[in-house]
Amino acid sequence: MTYYSKRNKGWEYDLSSEFWNGFKAYIEEIVQEKYLYKIFGDWKNGFLANSDKVKSKMLQEIGVGEWPLFNQPSDDKIFDLIQFFFKFVSYPTEWEYDRVWEQNLPTEFDRGKGSLYYTMKINDLFENFKHPYEFKKGEIRAHRSEILDEKVLNLEFKISDVELSTLINEAIKNFYSRNSEDKKRGLEKIVDAFQRLKTLKNADVKKGVEQMAKEASLLEETQAAFGEDLTDLWKIANDYAIRHFETNKIPLADNNFIEYLFYGYFNVIRLVLTKYGMLGNKKIVVEEKRELPF
Repeated sequence: MTYYSKRNKGWEYDLSSEFWNGFKAYIEEIVQEKYLYKIFGDWKNGFLANSDKVKSKMLQEIGVGEWPLFNQPSDDKIFDLIQFFFKFVSYPTEWEYDRVWEQNLPTEFDRGKGSLYYTMKINDLFENFKHPYEFKKGEIRAHRSEILDEKVLNLEFKISDVELSTLINEAIKNFYSRNSEDKKRGLEKIVDAFQRLKTLKNADVKKGVEQMAKEASLLEETQAAFGEDLTDLWKIANDYAIRHFETNKIPLADNNFIEYLFYGYFNVIRLVLTKYGMLGNKKIVVEEKRELPF
């Protein structure tokens, strides 16, 4: 069921106060369910999660130590907290009644099951509060476009030019980071790859572009139009603050436009490399057991 307030709500990269409140509530819930008892439990003092233990470990791991969670920190710190608790959750599997504290306390734990349940819940929170992120295997990755991402992430490059291959891989890695500065760096790298691609088969830039247009276009009639597209992309690369940052360059502050440009450059690279016979799809091995998200 989609709640009324979220039916027409767009996806937002900035984490909302609603998400933070939901995350806090979930952490309080797993404390009560004793998911953190194995690492932070304190039988002697009757704590399900000893505050001093949690704060100390937080300071050592992520540099903040507010516990219980209260004030909403920066998005980066929230992401750190998500990963922090993932590291220490364990699902209680066996219990014993404790006469001192008059309650059941866990004696055995299942780390795998705790990680699975935690991962599923974090992804539910992202989905519920319309934040385009995925939590998998302890890492948080930003979703850009479900359809286009599949194209980007499932391609296998067979490029003899090491520099071009490195630029493309660095571009993809940075673009899918949750960090906005990394995303800009991803755009910069894919533009660098586009610029290098123009001279892959001909050191003369103009002739290289003409050859790209000729080989990428099946119909002679489309070669001119495709060549104009390549010229426009080259102009954007030089006019916007992507690779060069002189004061006369147009700044890029809109995440949606950055994504639009990334996919634009990537699609040209994908098309040309396909025509050059330098691109294929990664082989996906289907196993009987479904891959676990942790």
